[in-house]
Amino acid sequence: MLGSIKEKRKDFELAISEIGKFIINNKKKIKIINKKKFQSNLDIEVNEKIKNRINYFFLNKNFLSEEDNIYKVPQSNYWLIDPIDGTRSLYDGYKTYGIQLCYVIDKKPVYSVINLPETNKNISSLINEGVRINGKKFNKNYNLKHQVIVDNHEIPINECKNIMKSCNIKRYIEAGSFAYKSMLIALNKATLFVKNVKFCAWDIFPQLLINNELGNHTFDLKGKKFDLINKLNYSDGLIVTSKKSNIKKITKLFR
Repeated sequence: MLGSIKEKRKDFELAISEIGKFIINNKKKIKIINKKKFQSNLDIEVNEKIKNRINYFFLNKNFLSEEDNIYKVPQSNYWLIDPIDGTRSLYDGYKTYGIQLCYVIDKKPVYSVINLPETNKNISSLINEGVRINGKKFNKNYNLKHQVIVDNHEIPINECKNIMKSCNIKRYIEAGSFAYKSMLIALNKATLFVKNVKFCAWDIFPQLLINNELGNHTFDLKGKKFDLINKLNYSDGLIVTSKKSNIKKITKLFR
């Protein structure tokens, strides 16, 4: 499969970009069809479009998607899909949502694509081959002079304020979805993203490979590094950072 991905990734990633444009062109038609899951009509449509594109390019129908009501991690290799990460952001009129997916071999992401439609960015990574943005090699060749934390409130509140104090962070960015916040770390626009919430594999693992390839760090709030996808649900929170020294300070706050 990796050989096929290498051969077809350019065209496949262009197809994912087109799905991102579909969301932009249809976002005014969004309707919530399942209030409990906060699932929209666009989630369902985009999910089917992504699966169709995967099957077209790679003849593969082994999926684990947020929208398919499957609650068990497959034993064999599969595609992990979050069709719209940040449905609430999209519904509320914000631009910080995204498409995210990855191909998993032996419980490990080996190919990831994250599309941020509103910024026209397709961020992808093939294991051990670095990161591409819109098909071009991305090199993280500098570090931010000052730390920047990202969270999904208008201003820092509660735990975020405590983290800023502990890590001596003065700068803050507001953004909605997991994918968007994590890609701000990847793109060197922020240095830290922390969430003390429960989440599922599709919320974080497509981002993991991209940040790993760039030398960033993904841990839970107990200080355990994210690596293999051993389960669907995770309850110990999340730290994504470009500065490893942040991890010890943050885990201490949550003991």
